[in-house]
Amino acid sequence: MRMSENLSVVVAIVAAASGASAQVVINEVQLSGGVSPQGGELPVAVELFNGTAGPADLFDHALTDADKNEIARFGVVTMPPDSHLLVVFDNGVDDLDFTDGEGTWHAGPPSDLDLSDGCAYYPGDPGVAAIADYVAWSPDGLAPVGAAHVEADIAGIWPLNDAVTLAGSALNFLARHIDGLDNDDATDWRGLDWGAYQTTGSLQSMSNPIQFEPPQGAAMLDGEDTLEWNAVPGATNYLLEIDDDPAFGSVDASVNTPGTTSAAVAGLADGVWHWRVTPTIAGQPRDGGPAWTFLRLWDAPITRGDGQDRGFMISTGSVPSFTPLIQHKDTQILCVWNNTLRNGDTDARPGCSETVGANGPWDGTHAQTVAHVPNCEHCSWYCSRASIAMVNNRYGGDMSQDRVSYRMFNASTAEPEGDLGHNSGTFLNQRSAAYAWALQLGAGAITRTAGKPTFATIKTEVDAGRPVYIDGRNHATVLHGYAEVTNIADGSVVAQLVEIANPWPGTRSWFAHGTWQPDGAGWGAGGYFTLPAGAIMGRNQEAAVTNDGDGDGIVDFDEQMPRNFDCVHNDTDSDDDQVADKSDIRNYVFHDTYHAGHNNDALMFPDIDGDMLRAEGDCDSDTHMMTGGDGDFDGGEDTDGDGHNPDPFETCMFDATDSEISVGVDRLVYFVGDDVTLIDPPTRTYHFVSTYNYEVGPDCPNRSDGDGLGHTGAFTTDIVGGANDQVVHNCPEAGIFHLTVDVLDDNLVSIPDCIDPQTCWFCIYPPEWLDLISVTPFDPDVGDVVTMVVETGANGLPQPEVPIVFTAPSGNIQFLNGQVSPGGGDTTLITNINGQAIAQFVPLAPGIEFIQAFIPDTPFGTGAKIFVQAPPACPGDADGNGVVDFDDLNLVLAHWTNFVPPGQFGDVTGDGFVDFDDLNLVLANWGNVCTGTE
Repeated sequence: MRMSENLSVVVAIVAAASGASAQVVINEVQLSGGVSPQGGELPVAVELFNGTAGPADLFDHALTDADKNEIARFGVVTMPPDSHLLVVFDNGVDDLDFTDGEGTWHAGPPSDLDLSDGCAYYPGDPGVAAIADYVAWSPDGLAPVGAAHVEADIAGIWPLNDAVTLAGSALNFLARHIDGLDNDDATDWRGLDWGAYQTTGSLQSMSNPIQFEPPQGAAMLDGEDTLEWNAVPGATNYLLEIDDDPAFGSVDASVNTPGTTSAAVAGLADGVWHWRVTPTIAGQPRDGGPAWTFLRLWDAPITRGDGQDRGFMISTGSVPSFTPLIQHKDTQILCVWNNTLRNGDTDARPGCSETVGANGPWDGTHAQTVAHVPNCEHCSWYCSRASIAMVNNRYGGDMSQDRVSYRMFNASTAEPEGDLGHNSGTFLNQRSAAYAWALQLGAGAITRTAGKPTFATIKTEVDAGRPVYIDGRNHATVLHGYAEVTNIADGSVVAQLVEIANPWPGTRSWFAHGTWQPDGAGWGAGGYFTLPAGAIMGRNQEAAVTNDGDGDGIVDFDEQMPRNFDCVHNDTDSDDDQVADKSDIRNYVFHDTYHAGHNNDALMFPDIDGDMLRAEGDCDSDTHMMTGGDGDFDGGEDTDGDGHNPDPFETCMFDATDSEISVGVDRLVYFVGDDVTLIDPPTRTYHFVSTYNYEVGPDCPNRSDGDGLGHTGAFTTDIVGGANDQVVHNCPEAGIFHLTVDVLDDNLVSIPDCIDPQTCWFCIYPPEWLDLISVTPFDPDVGDVVTMVVETGANGLPQPEVPIVFTAPSGNIQFLNGQVSPGGGDTTLITNINGQAIAQFVPLAPGIEFIQAFIPDTPFGTGAKIFVQAPPACPGDADGNGVVDFDDLNLVLAHWTNFVPPGQFGDVTGDGFVDFDDLNLVLANWGNVCTGTE
């Protein structure tokens, strides 16, 4: 498990000049967040190291960020030579006696040191004192910008364009390679991932250890004879020293390793050994940090009675039926959410990545390797889940880590978003409740004790067959065995060992009890859970966790309660939208991957239309029954159903402004006996290579949602969702006909959600005539209503239900009836039982107008010529009697604020609207008698 990747920062300050410690300088930077993997808060802190030969008085000294914002100002604090001071930004109790060379000073509330930032040390007021040390960092190695950063460059203690790169799993912790190494640039520093941090415990030891393997306090068995340490830039040689005396009074083994960072130590006697590494830099030996210890033992595995031939007796204990686990996502339960949103992050989706890789897949188990787990946001937080699963499995349960994690998070998150705890640590109440649940025990049946368990407690628990869940501040493990080594001659205890199942990959299992720590945070905030005596039965997880009843790649646990995906476990396409359930889910989890700029992080994005249905249960994800939308079912937008929407030529199933689904035929009018053929709309909105049933019938009905819908035929779309040139009908007789597509194939009309598109056409007999019957009046004034009658027929009889289009090319005609086009420049009317179409219109300007009438898709047409007269020149005369009087005023008031035909019903201004302009014109000409009128 690693530390949180949100930002809290710990900075350690150490002194050096020309590679040697000569003043107080910056030594460590720890990047964490508000919540650690175990749920503990990791404070912002700063560590100071006085590498000089004399005391360092810190009164009025200060720390700032890269922008020179002050984050700490010291009071009365004096550091002895070669000592460390941890400055913690909270309100705890100070420890400044330095009897162990270490002190702690609490500076108050947290301060910000950002992901791309720096930290400066000033030996006085930053406004007066010269900067003494500085370090900068960023995820990409680009230097931050700020006043302190510039001052450090001017002072020659940090290059202007330099920064320590925090990349990948190194985002957690930043430290100098060894205490006091200071060449005033980024090469002094290295990043530690969580695995390295929990091994070194750097903040707790206050020193930067060079040692790496074996970890502090570990046991080395026969066949394990290599010691390893970290490389130090500039080092030309490393001196490895090993002694059974912690003071190194008589070194038992000494090895020089020019240019290498490991050495074999075969032949060491059994017992406790201490080791240290001294690098040589610029011809001078440098302190590599405090010595570490390891316990040298005999053949693995450790067995009771082993070692008698060497004068030792080993007593051991081991929990039966115990199998260690590596922490990782271990089921096909879908991971759809990134829980860092709880901690201020802005990225909510996706959780795991779509495919196998550093953080994937989202729909399967993850690798259990050293290469994968430390870099995987999901796996690297799973130590408590894995530890609980280990104990559950020991007691006969089959609980997966994912199922344990779901138990921890489902009650506190909006399922299924966040209920797997991706990228999220756990709190004590979550762990204790899940632990008791996994073992089918009451909440009070398990006991958590703070601090390290005594060896006597460990023996009691293990000998009773009960594993001990180690609940560290930042990491969880399980203790499941012990070994005690005694001298046969005098009965003295040589060593006490604990066997630890650490779910972090690549870690050791045996540690000396005295130096064993749960993680890099030590035992101060750690503890352990013990179990009650008596029978314990591990809980079995639901079969649905692994079953996939419909074989759609979604386990039944996801498709039924308690997880709240809106799909069912026995249907691969629960909403019948021709996009499989898993593809529907993929569409919103990874949506902005395929639709750049369309943010999908809102919690309710899967139900973007607000109809209380997620995409996998909503056939039209962006249309609401009450508020509308584009009406296009999801299979008509994600036309290939691959869950990568929108691909080229697709519309977005989460965008209600896209083109509506439609169906069209190649003509409006057909002769009896003609074939009716489909044409594709401008946007192809059908699923590709799919068959759609449709209904063809008489009339052009207005349908309501839920009406019955018959199936009289079917068409099949091509590889891009088109259905062009497919015959859907043959006109049997004259009349109006419709085609309605049943997109959901449910024999019901759907409106407006997942709308069933409809189109209509006319079947007519071939016309024998289309004649003008009358135009009255043929010489209207501007604004007069003109009536035009045409007639068509076939077989010697008038023909009803024939569409006639009336139009005027000049644009100076306003049609009043029929299916009037926007702007009113033409209209379509249907002939009545007498075969006649009667159009009414108003001329808008004087002159000769040609009115055309024709039958669409045929050669039949006719027309009329009218002579439009200018209105008589009598301003304000609304009724046209030549006198402006009360009759005109009343006509204006009777149609006040109405839209009327221009020049009529009180519109004396001729603009088609009766308002103050008309009233003022009447009043301005009040009493006038117009000459030339009757």
